[in-house]
Amino acid sequence: MPPPRKRCCVKSLLHKQSILASVFENVNIILNCISLLQPLSEGEDEDDGSSDFLDSTSTLVQTVFWGVAEWRLTSPRQKLYCCYPGWSRWFHDTVLQYWDDRQWIENFRMTRQTLFEIADILRPHLMRRDTVMHSAIPVEERVAIGVYFLASRSCYRTIAHVFQKGTSTIASVVVEVCLAIEHTLLKQEVRVMDFNKMLSSMRKHGFPHCIGAVDGLHVPITPPKKEVLAYYNRKSFHSILLQAACNGDRIFFSMLAGHSGVNHDAHVFCSSLLFRKMEDRTLIPGNPLFHYGGVSILPLILGDGAYPLCNWLMKPYAVPRTDRERHYNKVFNHSRNIVERAFG
Repeated sequence: MPPPRKRCCVKSLLHKQSILASVFENVNIILNCISLLQPLSEGEDEDDGSSDFLDSTSTLVQTVFWGVAEWRLTSPRQKLYCCYPGWSRWFHDTVLQYWDDRQWIENFRMTRQTLFEIADILRPHLMRRDTVMHSAIPVEERVAIGVYFLASRSCYRTIAHVFQKGTSTIASVVVEVCLAIEHTLLKQEVRVMDFNKMLSSMRKHGFPHCIGAVDGLHVPITPPKKEVLAYYNRKSFHSILLQAACNGDRIFFSMLAGHSGVNHDAHVFCSSLLFRKMEDRTLIPGNPLFHYGGVSILPLILGDGAYPLCNWLMKPYAVPRTDRERHYNKVFNHSRNIVERAFG
């Protein structure tokens, strides 16, 4: 006779009608199993001998075995898909094959060559293995998904329909691409370049001895439920602040993001690394001076009226009273607007 513990385990496992129903989904098998286990459920004496138990167990095992075999052979099996059937390879068959540079710039804000160069840099961080279920999304398409999200401000569901992928897949890919860009490209591309090139890029816009312009941008967000007011800005929507500075060629050399929209541009600017480096005179190697009219002028940055006036930061006249001041504001606004054009 089997040990009582093993016998109890068999009774507790096979006597549950719900387990049998979920496994076999066959009413006849369920009734047969319950009828065979009925003597066990009524508490038969363990001294009746092991032959009856073994016979009933053997019959039960045979019934279960043939029932499962019949169910596997006759029952229709629903096929599971990792992606919806009928979805085409839109990015590979349409975008890569037929789009010209104008269409790439309209949709991705960059040419195909630029996107592929970014993909090559990010490849070690975005490469994924193929599995037995499906092939991995190519790196170029992953970068395209992330760039399309950043360029169009579309929601995940819309991009999922455009690229014909699952919404959760789009969400994962966008986050992966953004993190890869932050860790790989941010320090490599957003940096102070050759000082003379920065000066010449601003000089052609009419402002001498200037390295660039700074401005802030409110990025709309869905605020945390417990801190709704902290992200409500003066433009009557929730946002985080992006502060950036660029040269005359609209190439960014400083960037800061993360402050809530309720903060003023001057507060964000004074807490930035750009402000500290300009105050310490360490942003430009050697910190060369420009001498004009007996005055030594530091390398300048242009900012709008929200920024504090410094000996290295120029801002427009709030109320110009003379022709000279009005002319200054005209040249100043023309030169400073490059950062707004760089934002797009």
